[in-house]
Amino acid sequence: MVTMKQLAEEAGVSITTVSNVVHGNTKRVSSSTIRRVQALMQKHNYVPRTALRALSGSGSKIIGVVAHGHKMHDTSLFGDHFYAGIVGTLEPCIRKAGYYLMLYASDDVEDIYRMAATWNVDGMIAISFSGTSYQKLCSLCNKPIVGIDMYNLSGEEYYNVGLEDEEGGYQMTRFLLQNGYTNALLFADADVGVDHHRWLGFRRAYAQMGLPCKKSNFVLLGGGGEKIRKRHYEECSRKIGRETAWFFVSDHYAVEAMRFLQERGFSIPGDVGVAGFDDAPISNLVHPALTTVHQSIENKATAAFQLLLQRLQGQEIPPRDLRLPTTLFIRNSVRRL
Repeated sequence: MVTMKQLAEEAGVSITTVSNVVHGNTKRVSSSTIRRVQALMQKHNYVPRTALRALSGSGSKIIGVVAHGHKMHDTSLFGDHFYAGIVGTLEPCIRKAGYYLMLYASDDVEDIYRMAATWNVDGMIAISFSGTSYQKLCSLCNKPIVGIDMYNLSGEEYYNVGLEDEEGGYQMTRFLLQNGYTNALLFADADVGVDHHRWLGFRRAYAQMGLPCKKSNFVLLGGGGEKIRKRHYEECSRKIGRETAWFFVSDHYAVEAMRFLQERGFSIPGDVGVAGFDDAPISNLVHPALTTVHQSIENKATAAFQLLLQRLQGQEIPPRDLRLPTTLFIRNSVRRL
């Protein structure tokens, strides 16, 4: 294990400077020096000695929760209904079991590795990690870890609680097509993770109905914030026809698009049908109420913690990838043509 002194020598700075970077006291450290020291810390997988001493202890009664945010949220990751719902469900479950929750979120998975490696926790829950990232987290922390909504799983042993995302995408798309919306569009952040599987379900429904599905049916919003999303809405609104429906991978985007369309004089569902995914509380508060794919965020979080708790109690639980079902909630934002 590399020492702070070795980091200082390799970076060409003092030990005090390295110590300041390690502990976040960087007001008097230049940005270039911070980047150089952090790059070396990452290169050598440096863990502070205080963290190593904590890791060598036992029975901290702390459960770490780490979230890898793939979306460019306009505020914070936990401003999203899904992430807020997961953490809001986990906290009382963890507390009632006699543990405490420690939380960290970042778009940079390497940042999560560095942080998680310093924690003295009994176990962890990792939200929205790839299979590869999950395996690396397990090897770095050497603690029981259960994933929520992991993706790209292949050939390894995983403990994960996810959703039948492809089936949810299929169910909604088939419903739209059966109701005459033969020009359905799927709006997503990117072609990865749960968005990718919902797109696979979308395509499967088109194929089953004998209809051509083009690349233009998949609108990638790119995670660039509300202004960028509205540019996509504007472009797609020019092509709205009688058989057009917009299907979003999250209710947040669906409600945002409904407001965009209504402000420009479009009638929902008269001119265009709109559907979402998640069944967030807002979906039943907007007008018209949003047709959406329901998932139980509470069940997902609870199942993940129960699986982790069984492992913490020493039960021999075989690796598993549990997928919870989805259900259509039909409201008034779509109609039969």
